[in-house]
Amino acid sequence: MGERTRDSREINFIDDFKTGSLKVILDYIVANPDLNLCFRGNATDKEGRVITIYKNNHRLLNIIKMLKAKYSYKLEFNYKHVTEEEKDDYKHKLGARWSLKQSKDNERMECELTDNDDRDFICKSLDCLVEILDKYFLIKGNSLLEKKRQHELFAAFSDVSNAEEDYFIYDLEFYPPKNFYENLPSNQADFLAVNYNAGCVNKIVFGEVKSKEGALSGESGLLPHLEKMLKWKDNIVFVDNRKRELKIILEHYAKLGLSKNVDDINFLDVDKCDVEILVILTDDAIDKYDKASGKGKDTYRNIVDKEYGDKGVVVKKFVNGKLEDI
Repeated sequence: MGERTRDSREINFIDDFKTGSLKVILDYIVANPDLNLCFRGNATDKEGRVITIYKNNHRLLNIIKMLKAKYSYKLEFNYKHVTEEEKDDYKHKLGARWSLKQSKDNERMECELTDNDDRDFICKSLDCLVEILDKYFLIKGNSLLEKKRQHELFAAFSDVSNAEEDYFIYDLEFYPPKNFYENLPSNQADFLAVNYNAGCVNKIVFGEVKSKEGALSGESGLLPHLEKMLKWKDNIVFVDNRKRELKIILEHYAKLGLSKNVDDINFLDVDKCDVEILVILTDDAIDKYDKASGKGKDTYRNIVDKEYGDKGVVVKKFVNGKLEDI
């Protein structure tokens, strides 16, 4: 899709959701609370800004606004989620308007939509894609536990609450655009959030979720992630871009009616707010936090407290739909 010309996840076609094809998709998402919508904002010469729909924090569908084409939108999803035995069946179910695109490392189905396309076709296509992803999760089982917990978190913190201090998660699977920042490590945050206090933006939050015992260790474990996120935090331009797009993204959610009470957040001091790195532990990772890390004989808790406690790192556990101190 080409490199971005600027680092922002806002989109320029939010009003398209008021009518036509995108209104049909929005209505489908509202009727299915296990689906999440996130803004992606990457643009090229031929393709406009992008929206991604998730189910269980797994990418279900990309919606791409076309700039230089006869049709208005392109839909695409990962066809590798379909078993080899069922690929022909699902090609038949999806119909002739969906075409298979293959490359060495990619296999996806694509479909073109007009501004006011057939409602039944759109809904039947979405039903089919949801069915595919449900089967994929059944096959993968517990290996996708962390994805499910990430979805539960998004659902639990996708509205602005009446609490004095709380979190609002506004993005999933965040990664900086390639080759955009100098010396910024390649890394992915499981989510972006805002911490608000007394109705005002308090902190921008880079979030990481760990669910399995083994997720804390290794090259993609807790400590390497913290080191990379601290470099994100120290990059002034990168952080300023997150602050700049925050208000716009939240306005997008409010306009689509996907989040409640977003308008209650005061953004006046967003430029002055700090960055928090929030680690959320679930399931087996909670107990593992107090076990030896492999870095000497110290526990993860002690290492985080000693080496990261004064650097804006916060660790909490997610149990029964609530965040708690650990």
